[in-house]
Amino acid sequence: MKNLLLLPAMFCLLLSCNDDKAEGTGTSSTTDSTGKKKDKDAMPYTATYSSDFEIGKEKHARIVLDIWKAYEENAFDRVRDHFADTITVINSDGIAMTGPRDSIIQLTSEYRNSIPELRTEVDAWLATHADDRDQYFVNIWGKEVFGDGKGKLDSMRLHEVWMFNEDDKIIYMTQYAGAYPED
Repeated sequence: MKNLLLLPAMFCLLLSCNDDKAEGTGTSSTTDSTGKKKDKDAMPYTATYSSDFEIGKEKHARIVLDIWKAYEENAFDRVRDHFADTITVINSDGIAMTGPRDSIIQLTSEYRNSIPELRTEVDAWLATHADDRDQYFVNIWGKEVFGDGKGKLDSMRLHEVWMFNEDDKIIYMTQYAGAYPED
């Protein structure tokens, strides 16, 4: 009879022990002043910009998708109002341009005019907000298939990061390109 009572007592003791471990992760956590759960375990690196991101504004994702579509259709002028007066663009070749919106759009349009054939595929996008910086971004991943107009095609995978100001205008874009084995 003693053994029968010991088992439920041990079970209750185990249930009452709580060291704030996140269920199933083995990671302990606390809640910060805003009510968000924070990991107590230190990461192997400290982010130089931010590691405090949440989901951002869907309308920013829509803006970036509209820009991708306008670029594909060689109609970049129709999205000019989505850009701030001054923007910075860093393309996949590492060329950085900072200047007035109209100058950047003109250069982008001239480059796009040099591509006779272009098709884009969007793999995914994610609108984010850096809470500790109050800054909005959209990350987009996709593929450009481009051709010389005579049947020769090539492609590249893209990852772009678009940054918005407080007026929901684009102030910065950087692009990373590469190829996947299946391409």
